[in-house]
Amino acid sequence: GSAAQNWSAGAGGSLVNVAFLVFFVRQLDMGTFAYGLVTVIGGFGAIFGAVCVPFLFERIGYGPSLLVALAFSTNAYFLLPLYTGPDTAVFWACAAGLFLGYAGSAAGSVIAVTVRQKVTPPELHARMNATYRLMNFGTIPIGAALAGVLVDGIGARTTLWLAPIVLLASVIPVANRTIWRLRQL
Repeated sequence: GSAAQNWSAGAGGSLVNVAFLVFFVRQLDMGTFAYGLVTVIGGFGAIFGAVCVPFLFERIGYGPSLLVALAFSTNAYFLLPLYTGPDTAVFWACAAGLFLGYAGSAAGSVIAVTVRQKVTPPELHARMNATYRLMNFGTIPIGAALAGVLVDGIGARTTLWLAPIVLLASVIPVANRTIWRLRQL
């Protein structure tokens, strides 16, 4: 389960990033300045998500916090290919999608690291983190290459519809009763 989760999270993130760039700049012709601005808004979402983690831990516990973060870090990306029409509406829908998606992703990362550090003996932290990072970050170039092939073959918008589905596959291994009941460590 963990290998599949890491693969789908890393590859799914690459699918979003590559397809969104092509879709937003080339297909929607929103321009590079608007792309930079919308990604900065997404960056603020990442900061917001990371800052919210202690609040989530206190209110709902570790496991439910992770599931909330995963819900945002997957489903928010459905906003990216959703709208066409006035540039302003598309810009703000994409900004909201990146803000919420990056918020969930950052919160999920903080939560996952916290849980891994708490359940792993200190003498194994380095090995555990190295293994996790290899499995997760090692899939990023694979996902980026796959995104390039998909964008070229089926289009950026269709790839953007598929990317959150790939990300949702990362939720399946952890969306169980054990996680729902994990309040404190």
